[in-house]
Amino acid sequence: MYCVIGEQHFIKQHRFMSCTASPIFSPAGEMIAAIDITTEQQQHTQQTLLLVSSMAQQVETALLCHLPHSHYRIDLAEQATLLDSGWQGIVIADSEGKILGTNAMAKKLLNAPGLGEDIKRYMGSQWPQSETISQHGELHLKIQAIKPNKTQVLGHKVAVRFKDPKLERAWQQANKVVGKCIPLLVLGETGVGKEQFVTKLHSQSKRCGHAFVAVNCASLPADLVESELFGY
Repeated sequence: MYCVIGEQHFIKQHRFMSCTASPIFSPAGEMIAAIDITTEQQQHTQQTLLLVSSMAQQVETALLCHLPHSHYRIDLAEQATLLDSGWQGIVIADSEGKILGTNAMAKKLLNAPGLGEDIKRYMGSQWPQSETISQHGELHLKIQAIKPNKTQVLGHKVAVRFKDPKLERAWQQANKVVGKCIPLLVLGETGVGKEQFVTKLHSQSKRCGHAFVAVNCASLPADLVESELFGY
């Protein structure tokens, strides 16, 4: 966790801001990104520090759970109430019980387990049915199977390519967020095919089973915009 508050900024013009950031590490332990909150407050509260740290941990957990061949997610903590706290240890294993990745808390609780090791070495031969282990002190477990990412499967079902380099670049960028809960804004002049572009994008998304609704806002009378967009 890193904080730069007001007067601590080297550049004078930035001294009205306060910044709190936390690094994000890949499952291999490499720093790949950072998440930052910057405000005009003179000092950040403890809640801001916890928020940044928690968001970084959530990203790292999502990266862990998307490791290739991941099959099991094992949450572990010294107290059962911490298993869903966001601060628990997490171990990801394949279908044979080989360790694919761990977060920092799991490394601490299990004394730094190695990648590729059999999870039985740390949790015993009955680990899939266990709720506690005692090899490293009394630890509580929650074991769940990781389901395949349906969005990734859909993404490989139809290979879409555009001859125009600009369209191809826009398509690749759009596909990076189409599976997330993020609004997507597509810009272009009238007649370039924005609706066809988005229709094709919709067919590649996890919402492809639902209706695609196109509304021409420019054709709506001003007194009907509200009821047309939000009335039903």
